[in-house]
Amino acid sequence: MSTFTATIANGTSLSGNLDIGPNATIVGILMPAAWTAAALTFKAGDGSNMGSVYNAAGEYSIPSGSIATGAATYLAIPPGDLAGCRTIAFRSGTSGSAVNQGADRVLTIFTQKILN
Repeated sequence: MSTFTATIANGTSLSGNLDIGPNATIVGILMPAAWTAAALTFKAGDGSNMGSVYNAAGEYSIPSGSIATGAATYLAIPPGDLAGCRTIAFRSGTSGSAVNQGADRVLTIFTQKILN
């Protein structure tokens, strides 16, 4: 397992792009103790061309009610849900309704190697 961090800066809703490397998938996200209430959604692509992540149900989202405030929250991500997303960015809110964070928010990303 490897870990990375991504920051959503104060007054913004989107982190920078994070390259998790080949043959890896995101399996968990440790959210900061403070979080301006919003869903967590994702953008993925090749770093230059990024698009919102969707599945058969619509935009892939972790609802705001699943993200506790006042204590760090670990969000377990089923290994296949973000498979293929080598370069990824994290968004506060949705593509149609982004929510700016009230301070810098550092997310810790846990990845797992995909067996070939």
